[in-house]
Amino acid sequence: DLQQLARRLTMPVGPCSADEVKIVPWGPKQVEGYVEVPAAKILAVCRALRDDSECRYDTLLCISGVDYAKDDPQLAVIYHFLSVEKNKRAQIRTWVPRSAPELPTVESVWAAANWHERETYDLVGIIFQGHSDLRRILCPEDWVGFPLRKDYEFPREYHGISCV
Repeated sequence: DLQQLARRLTMPVGPCSADEVKIVPWGPKQVEGYVEVPAAKILAVCRALRDDSECRYDTLLCISGVDYAKDDPQLAVIYHFLSVEKNKRAQIRTWVPRSAPELPTVESVWAAANWHERETYDLVGIIFQGHSDLRRILCPEDWVGFPLRKDYEFPREYHGISCV
């Protein structure tokens, strides 16, 4: 499935060239295989996965931001899809720089992205450009920092209430 997915993304009319796509198969450290794509192409990739007759990923299941290491200059953004018609799942991964973690929103592809992108912004600090309402969804509006980053320092107090 990963090979087929990569082929569909790199076809002559696909959004990526062959050297831009990396397949990471299942393995001892990798619970689920995925296809890695460039951040700049994520919107085109998502449209292709939804519209391609061999893919038809009609459901966005989840978007997650992952900070693997405090000293890593990049953050991962992972998209999980489902094709109800084809009865299959896929995972796409991309990377954004920690210093400027921005991606285009995929709300125009799947409306459900609205909530997933807000959660990823709130907890990891990924900014989804063009999002219709990018604001915190779990933390209070005035919360400082992004709790799922490795470099996050938990506050000692919040509005006079001890957090420790």
